[in-house]
Amino acid sequence: MKKSGRILGVLGAAVLAVTLTATPAEATIKTLYTRDDPSGGKAYWSSVNHRLSVYDIKKDGRSVVGRVYTSRGYVLGKVSVGGYGKSASKVIDVGSANTVKVEVCLTNSVSLKVSCSSTISYT
Repeated sequence: MKKSGRILGVLGAAVLAVTLTATPAEATIKTLYTRDDPSGGKAYWSSVNHRLSVYDIKKDGRSVVGRVYTSRGYVLGKVSVGGYGKSASKVIDVGSANTVKVEVCLTNSVSLKVSCSSTISYT
C-alpha cells in the first residue's frame, strides 16, 4: 500500500505540474501580411513571449523581414528570411516598452522595402 501511495503521489504531482505548465496565460498572437496581392510574406507576433515569426509564402524572389519598434520608432529587433516556404523566428527583448509596433515587409535584393503591412501597435 505504501508503494502504491507513493506512485499515486508522484503521478498526482506530475499531473499538477503538467496542468500548471500546459495552461499559461492566453497568448495574444496577431498575424500581419504584406500588402502585395497575393501576399508574399506574413508574420506572427506573440505579446506573451514576445516572439516574432516571419514566413516567405510566395515564389517572387523577394525576402521577408519583420520588425518590432517602440512607440517612438526605435527598432527593438527584426527577423528576416528569404526563399519560398522558409520561416524564421526570434524572441525580441521589449524591455520596459509598454507598447510596441510590428510590421512585416517584402524586400528586394538591395534591401529596399517593396511592400509592407500596416504597422500595428500592441500593448
